[in-house]
Amino acid sequence: MKKILAVVGMLSIIVLGGYVVKYYHDLSFDGNESIIILKDYDEISSLSDLVGRKEFENKVLYVDMWGVYCRPCIEEFKNLNEIKERYKDKEVEFVYLASPYNHIDDVQKWKAAIKNYNLEGNHMLMNLDFYKGIWDEVPEMEEPFVIPHYLLIDKNKMVIDANAPRPSQKEKLYSAIDNLL
Repeated sequence: MKKILAVVGMLSIIVLGGYVVKYYHDLSFDGNESIIILKDYDEISSLSDLVGRKEFENKVLYVDMWGVYCRPCIEEFKNLNEIKERYKDKEVEFVYLASPYNHIDDVQKWKAAIKNYNLEGNHMLMNLDFYKGIWDEVPEMEEPFVIPHYLLIDKNKMVIDANAPRPSQKEKLYSAIDNLL
């Protein structure tokens, strides 16, 4: 018989026969004023649809394509605070596109990562069609389907750099973003 042993903050633990067999993060986290989880992401069918949204008008977009199981993706998060501080009063938006999921656990881990790493910006969990479509829509991207991957999109909604610098390449990234502002 399964039973929930404890609910600790945002984490529920299921115990079977005295052993932890599963833990679940709370799916109710829907962001806050600085972490925006796009609620209608199932209706966004392409990168063009995404960048054409009203909230991105006249903004430079730094797009971070990542995955909840991707250690290099997560390692890059530690470099973001300084970058975001530099552009906090500028017309730059950070957009996080998480790779498609296979299990309910992936949705939980996605929301938990956003919260745990305090990833301020706009978030979308890509469906498989959207994910595959990006690589077709932006054929200049090196190494198809490899994450982490970064894009720079100008205020006119054009992909200016399909292989943008990683957050750990701060000086290159600063130069690229500054040139678009």
